[in-house]
Amino acid sequence: MQLQCNTMIKKLLLYLFLVCCSQSIAQQKHGQALIDSLEQELYKIKQDTSGVNTLNCISYASVNIDSDKGMHYAEKAVALSKKINWAKGLGEAYRCCGINVAQKSDYKAALKYYNKALLIAKKLNDKNLQSKIYKNVGMAYIFMARYPEGLKYSSLALKLSEELNNQNDIAANLSNIGIAYYDLENYKKALLYYNKAKSINQKSGNKSYLISNLGNLGNTYKGINNLDLALDYYHQALDLAVEIGDKSSECIFSGDIGHTLLEEKKYAEAMIYFSNALKIAREIDMQDMVSYNIGNIGETYLETSKLENPPDAQKLALAYDYLQEAIVLNLEINSWERLQKDFSCLAEIQELQGNFKQSLFSFKQSQLYKDSIFNDDNKQTIKNLEDQRTIELKEKQLQLNRLTLQNKERQKWYYISGISFLLILGGLIFKQSQNRKKNNSKLQLLNEELDQANKIKTRFFSILNHDLRGPVASLVNFLHLQKEAPDMLAEDNRKRLENKTINSTENLLQSMEDLLLWSKGQMENFSPQIKPVAVGYLFDDLKKHFYGTEGITFIFDDAQHITINTDENYLKTIMRNLTGNAIKVLTNTSLPTIAWKAWQDGSKVFLSLTDNGPGGSIDAFKALYDEKEVVGIKTGLGLHLIRDLAKAINCKITVESQPGKTTFVVGMNN
Repeated sequence: MQLQCNTMIKKLLLYLFLVCCSQSIAQQKHGQALIDSLEQELYKIKQDTSGVNTLNCISYASVNIDSDKGMHYAEKAVALSKKINWAKGLGEAYRCCGINVAQKSDYKAALKYYNKALLIAKKLNDKNLQSKIYKNVGMAYIFMARYPEGLKYSSLALKLSEELNNQNDIAANLSNIGIAYYDLENYKKALLYYNKAKSINQKSGNKSYLISNLGNLGNTYKGINNLDLALDYYHQALDLAVEIGDKSSECIFSGDIGHTLLEEKKYAEAMIYFSNALKIAREIDMQDMVSYNIGNIGETYLETSKLENPPDAQKLALAYDYLQEAIVLNLEINSWERLQKDFSCLAEIQELQGNFKQSLFSFKQSQLYKDSIFNDDNKQTIKNLEDQRTIELKEKQLQLNRLTLQNKERQKWYYISGISFLLILGGLIFKQSQNRKKNNSKLQLLNEELDQANKIKTRFFSILNHDLRGPVASLVNFLHLQKEAPDMLAEDNRKRLENKTINSTENLLQSMEDLLLWSKGQMENFSPQIKPVAVGYLFDDLKKHFYGTEGITFIFDDAQHITINTDENYLKTIMRNLTGNAIKVLTNTSLPTIAWKAWQDGSKVFLSLTDNGPGGSIDAFKALYDEKEVVGIKTGLGLHLIRDLAKAINCKITVESQPGKTTFVVGMNN
């Protein structure tokens, strides 16, 4: 089976012999260098026979480098030959067209061009042109596994080239005959013809032809299972192909080396060479080599899957896919040898997968192609060609149907992927919209807080304007009175006003200190200074602070002599402002009284202030609980300042109020 899969590769090597336009040019330059040299002469082309010759030479030289370019120049040669009515140039141009389409494995189209060229050559009795065309026709039939016709035309070509003593064509025809014998597994005769061709090409120094000889010898030694010698010849051919820039040959021998390594069970190395060969084949649109390497990759996956027990299902699936693709391509190019090998591998895969019915069908197909190639009748002539073609067409249709189903399945997944992408995109857009709404809500909240802060600031300055302005005005008025009319005041009135002014000034200073204390409390990263403070000391501070207050009775109860762990200044400010607020509401109260009391319950300490004022509703004390409220007082800094300071030292202030009695309780942990 492995020998048969190489058959078409050996045939491709012959096309390397078609890459020369003249003996003198071929001896000097090869491959891309030859093409570049000829293309530099294009600007000199005239509408005459020399122009046709130049176009044909570029076409020949481009066969293994860029067959599309070769076909382009061949068609230009056909057009120019017809224009100047030059029959010989037209025959060469048709032959060149055939060579370039054959490079793409379209052998039927190639034979049509060859037949046109052969009619012209016979009409002109041009034996040199006839010899070249016979060589091309013979090789096309060998490619198609029609060996009787292939040997017939190759022998005619050899006879004419020997009459003309054309050494290059003699070597080419010897190689062609060797390929036919190799395909028929007559390796002894194949080696005989290959070595004769090699000897001629070594003497002439024709590197392109020599590449073909080295590859053919590698194939033959591989056929007799001398793999080391086969690899040596393959590497020589590959190195020479790379040297002259012959991509077609580089592709062929990379595949041959890969297949030899496959036979040696060096699967990883083989896969590297197959992949490289497949890449080059696709780059130069060499369909025959594309199908060959796809089939080889499938066979490699099959062999590696069998290294495990049970066989690796994933590798079997890969092998199946590659071989299916290879079969479709080989049906298109009518490669019986490849089809025989591919169906054989496919049968083995299906058997390992448990699909015995399909395995039997694939095996029968493999045997059918094998019998068509190797039976005795085929060595003489090909019978029942129409029946074989019918089978091929049916198989091709089946493969095309399968490919159609695969394409539909693939298309379905494309649709699913597209819909999934749109859903994901829609989800992202929706999420972005939600995030935008959340950010807008946060911005709106921040704006509301900023607006509230501005209102608080405005009301706060209103309090300051009221609470600080009065004491300052009293001080100014007293000083003016002292300065401008000191005699108007009696001594006792003067002392009373003086003491009152001093007391008011001291209270003003203390209020300013309280304000600074509160402002400092609003700063970030500022924390109160906690230390032990005696309640008696706090009560003494209140007595001193409100010493000048007339008409109000103050009561201070510290029976337990309690000491509190807190910030002294914060707590003093809270107590002063609560006291100042109580003084305010007692203005019209009979026998006004303010009572401070301290007591301890477990770890909690409580300070309470009780006045006998008129009381008030809960809304009057809302600033103690609602941070959005600001309430000013005539003395002191307001309930909202008391609230902020209490919060800073972890105090909780509660209030109970009814007509005739209001009590504030300051509670804290000790």
